[in-house]
Amino acid sequence: MATDALVSFVVEELCSIAKDRLSSLFGVEKEVDELSNTFLDIQAVLEDAESHQVTNERVQRWLWELKEVAYEVQDILDEWVTDALVLKEENDETHHPKRMRFSFPSPFQSYKQVKLQYDIGKRIREITKRLSEISIKKNRFNLRELNTREVRLLPDKEERQTGSLIDETEIFGRDDFKQSIIEQLVSEEKSVSTVSIVGMGGLGKTALAQLVYNDSRVKAYFEKRIWVCVSDPFDVNKIATEVIKSMGEPVSNNANFATLQGNLHEAVSKTRFLLVLDDVWNENHALWEKLSVPLKDAAQGSKVVVTTRSHRVAVAMDTPRINVHELGILSNSDCWEVFHSRALKGTEEENCQELTKIGEKIVERCKGVPLAIRAVGSLLRGTREKWYWEHVLENEIWEWNIVNDDIHKDSILPALLLSYDNLPSRLKRCFSFCSVFPKDHVIEKDELVKLWMAHGIIKSKKAKKDDTEGFGEMYFDYLLTHSLFQDAEKDEYGNIVRCKMHDLVHDLAKFVSSGEYCSMEAGDTESCSAKCHHLSLHGYKNVSSIPSILCNVKRLHTLLLSGYSDIEAVLDTLFNPLRYLRALDLSGAFIANLPSSIGKLKHLRYLNLGGLEIVELPESVTDLCNLQTLKLNYCKRLRLLPNGISKMVKLRYLEIEGTDDLAFLPNGLGRLTALRTLCKLPVGDENRGCKIRELKDLNLLRGELNINNLERVMNVNDASDAELHKKIDLYVLSLCCNDKSDEEWRKLGDDDMKRMGSVLEGLRPHHSNLKELKIKNYAGSMFPSWLYSDDSGFSSLVEVVLENCRKCMLLPGLGKLRSLKYLKVIRADEVKVVGCEFYGIVNDARWKGTIFPKLEKLHFESMLNWEEWKLTQEYGEVMPSLEKLKIINCKKLKATLNCLPRTLRKVTIEDCNEVIWAPDNPLPHLSLLTLENVRGMSSKPLPDLPALMTLEINGFSCESLPSDGWGLLESLHTLKISYGPELASLPEGLGQLKALQTLEIWHCDRLSYLPEELGQLKALQTLEISCEQLLSLPEGLGQLKALQTLFIWKCQQLSTLPEGLGQLKALRSLSIKDCERLSSLPGGLGQLKALQTLSIKDSEQLSSLPEGLGQLKALQTLCIGNIKRLSSLPEGLGQLKALQNLCIGNIKRLSSLPEGLGQLEALYSINIGKCDELTSLFNGLGRFKALRDVHVVLCEKLRSLSDGLLQLEELRSLHVSGCPNLQSLFGGFEQLKSLHLLEISDCPQLRPLPNLQHLTALKKLCISNCPLVTERLEKEKGEDWCNLSHIRRIEIDRKVIKQVVVDSLYKVLDVQQRTPTGLLYLLPNGKESGGGSQAGDTDV
Repeated sequence: MATDALVSFVVEELCSIAKDRLSSLFGVEKEVDELSNTFLDIQAVLEDAESHQVTNERVQRWLWELKEVAYEVQDILDEWVTDALVLKEENDETHHPKRMRFSFPSPFQSYKQVKLQYDIGKRIREITKRLSEISIKKNRFNLRELNTREVRLLPDKEERQTGSLIDETEIFGRDDFKQSIIEQLVSEEKSVSTVSIVGMGGLGKTALAQLVYNDSRVKAYFEKRIWVCVSDPFDVNKIATEVIKSMGEPVSNNANFATLQGNLHEAVSKTRFLLVLDDVWNENHALWEKLSVPLKDAAQGSKVVVTTRSHRVAVAMDTPRINVHELGILSNSDCWEVFHSRALKGTEEENCQELTKIGEKIVERCKGVPLAIRAVGSLLRGTREKWYWEHVLENEIWEWNIVNDDIHKDSILPALLLSYDNLPSRLKRCFSFCSVFPKDHVIEKDELVKLWMAHGIIKSKKAKKDDTEGFGEMYFDYLLTHSLFQDAEKDEYGNIVRCKMHDLVHDLAKFVSSGEYCSMEAGDTESCSAKCHHLSLHGYKNVSSIPSILCNVKRLHTLLLSGYSDIEAVLDTLFNPLRYLRALDLSGAFIANLPSSIGKLKHLRYLNLGGLEIVELPESVTDLCNLQTLKLNYCKRLRLLPNGISKMVKLRYLEIEGTDDLAFLPNGLGRLTALRTLCKLPVGDENRGCKIRELKDLNLLRGELNINNLERVMNVNDASDAELHKKIDLYVLSLCCNDKSDEEWRKLGDDDMKRMGSVLEGLRPHHSNLKELKIKNYAGSMFPSWLYSDDSGFSSLVEVVLENCRKCMLLPGLGKLRSLKYLKVIRADEVKVVGCEFYGIVNDARWKGTIFPKLEKLHFESMLNWEEWKLTQEYGEVMPSLEKLKIINCKKLKATLNCLPRTLRKVTIEDCNEVIWAPDNPLPHLSLLTLENVRGMSSKPLPDLPALMTLEINGFSCESLPSDGWGLLESLHTLKISYGPELASLPEGLGQLKALQTLEIWHCDRLSYLPEELGQLKALQTLEISCEQLLSLPEGLGQLKALQTLFIWKCQQLSTLPEGLGQLKALRSLSIKDCERLSSLPGGLGQLKALQTLSIKDSEQLSSLPEGLGQLKALQTLCIGNIKRLSSLPEGLGQLKALQNLCIGNIKRLSSLPEGLGQLEALYSINIGKCDELTSLFNGLGRFKALRDVHVVLCEKLRSLSDGLLQLEELRSLHVSGCPNLQSLFGGFEQLKSLHLLEISDCPQLRPLPNLQHLTALKKLCISNCPLVTERLEKEKGEDWCNLSHIRRIEIDRKVIKQVVVDSLYKVLDVQQRTPTGLLYLLPNGKESGGGSQAGDTDV
């Protein structure tokens, strides 16, 4: 399909050639006319032919023949015009960039011209003959010409109706599902559970998941929410990486699966998260298990939501039956609501009763599928013509028997096909082009428009100027509003910037393209046919030869090869068979040198080299005379662009973002008058590089422009010659000089300051459209006059950043900028007072208006000499929209404003040593207040702050906090007080904070007690205390019925804990660390039935643990470390049936572990270190059904791990290090059928190991400084060497003696340190360690 669009394009090109007299000049005017007329004859019946091709294979084959000829003609014409242009330029010494008509000197034509004339004539005659034969065939099919009423046309841009885009989250008929799913998500389940939404394609599974995901209850319940679009295949590495990144943790690009599992465990550990896995097809439970194992230590209540079309997927993802929600088709009434919201929105039914009756019948044909209803409804929106609605209802497409791969008769394809069928012909080609992307691909609007342009799809006959991009954006919006695109995302200014296609819509695009566009995965050899002209390859890791598929495809116009590893070696031979390429994407590949043969791709319009390792481009790139888009973003090593770039007069986009080493641009850049994008211009010096005056004729620049190295402008007239005021489409402008050292700033002379002032004054930009302005490292003493606003200037300016303008004595008057929302001022060293001049009223004392009417964020930083901030209401209303205020490192500022704007929501004041927080007025919307390294807070009552949710007071010097006003903080849920060395007491009013959920008190070293009123904090969930002089905790602590987390750290004077701790029925985590004088723990600890994590570390006086610890039935993690007087553990620990992780470290008197530990069937990991008196870990028989990870380090007297037989059916990792008296491991060692990793080091008395041949799963063996063992493992000679043949990696005495590298190696090493980061033992120097480092890391 979309053949008509291609033929139309070819006809337009033929007409253009005739118009430019190119055909007559080459003597082929008759042939061109004949070719054009033949195409026009065929084009008259193409609409009818395309409607029959689905049901008539002969028509389909005929259209394919026609399309192939059209592609060939397109290539011939493009080559003809290109060669003619090159010849003209060779004869034109001026190389004038404007469009030229083709006229060659006669009769003296060059040999090249004669040869070109002969070749073109011959090829056109041959192709005309073939086309005539195809035209004769059309008569066999009885095709008819359609009347104009049957063809819907896209309105021209001048007639375009604007309006808000459809809300994609709108759902009808799913309220019950939504409520049920949300109730399951916010339920308190002990382990991570799965909820699945199951249903056929198009029923709205993703939309329902999005609705749930964004529900306020869900947002409030989960600490983190992560959305991952999975699709097929189920890539565990990709999903794990997405989750880790979403949790705010770094991920290595080349991390193996073993590392990713460990990172994933750390990222989600103890965090309540919601993970949505959208569009899952995986039915392999083993793959899900690999991903789910690291998730199991997440906080109670964590959930995974899966959307899928298959019940078997839900089962494979461990979804309980009650958590499976099967979506059915919508009811008739809900179907009508969906249709009405699209087709008849804003109209009354009584005014369109006839259309309503027709619409009801159309809805019936959609079979209750929301996607189909939305598509047809969008098609009918905007027209109230009865005949057209009847045409849609009675269209034969509803009856087509369509079978194409996964698309069957009973699918919703007919409804979607109707939307496609009614697209204007040019948009059909735009839509089908999108099938070149893989499913679930995020489509960037800007990139898609550039690709459309590269293929000449976007054109306008009525446009008064070349605004191809504008029409492309209109096409994009048209497809979006007609539900062929979805999941639209907007930028900060509300512009649509990206979207996706529903996978069924992608199936439609693939179906209508009939193999013309193809997206292939690695290993897929059947998806691409000889019909393919546009190809994307993805999932290919290493390419050492040209993919065979590229050798079979003729006349390829698009090739997207992003992310290839080793393609550089074959690039030279790759370009030869791809001579007709219009678009080439090599971004992200490991390419350091680009071959000069790339210059042969003379049809190329789009070239993406983003992220390559290239240092320079070959000069032959400048031979790409048709190139429109050259993307070099994040080529971080790029230093040079070709000198001849000025020849590339058709270049519209030169993208060089993230190319920090590119310090100069070539001379002659000013000739590229078609340029729309140039994100930066580093001004050249006297010897090389583009000068700023070359911007003069680049008046089509749009978007962002960063002008750097302005200090190199020596002639101030060059700045005004740049004529920035004519760049009316620039939205973001940055004017920067290079920074100077402090010494250079001090020595800066008056002449240099005056010159820089004149340069900036001359760069007067266009006012009306600029949205962002940044001035950095400016060395003038005054800001330019054009920055001093009045009511009309810079009417669209939203953001201003003034950074490191150290010599400016006054801030510019910006107060009247009516659109300004964000203002940041950093390092204006000479400014002492901020007052009238800043508000723009210094010369207008009578002015009564609104100052900074829309300012939302105000940021002052490192204003080293700023002393006073003047602001009074006498000038009028001030900052009525301000929401965020930050003042950082302004050490001479004595006070903030006494009368702050009432609209403030967040205030941060840091490193302002003289400031005392003392606002006089209520701040009813303030939700966050952070005071760090200030003098403190005023002693007068707190102002009215009813919305304050978070209060952080850090690094203050006052002895007390306000005593009154705390009860007014009715919304406060987080209070953090830290580094108050003079604070002697907390205000008793803290007990009035009824909503407080988190209280943290850190490093207030004079604080010796906490008020009893803390027991009144009924909503408190987290309490963290670290105060060296604290003597006791209040008895009322036991009244905190909601408390879930209690951390007591570094309270070195604390000797006892209140007995009331045992009453904390909701407590889930208790950590006591570095309390040197703590001598006992309350016996009531055993009553903490909800406790899951208990950590006790670093106590000099504690000699015993309460026996009641064995009653902690919910305890999963127990960590005991560096308790010097402790000689035994309670026998009751053997009753901890839920215990999964046990860590015991640096308890030197401990001689044995409780016997009952051997029966802990849930135990997953054991970490024991620096227990000098231990002789054996387990006495007697031990059976650990779940134990996977054992670390034993630095236990001097340890002779064996067990005196009896151990059954460790699931053990994956065993690490023993620094045990000089260890002689044997344990009975049953040879039964470790699941052991993957064995590391033993510095155990000189360890006897030879049992036969390792029985350890069939062992993948890595590391033995070091164990002479009795290693002598039997000597390569090729040792008695036991023959038993190691199955082990892939062997290290003996820190030397690798065997290594087999296979991709699956990392897949089997899935032991991954499931031990939480809190399970650490303490070495004598106080450093934490997760295990001995002497045998190396556990990762391969």
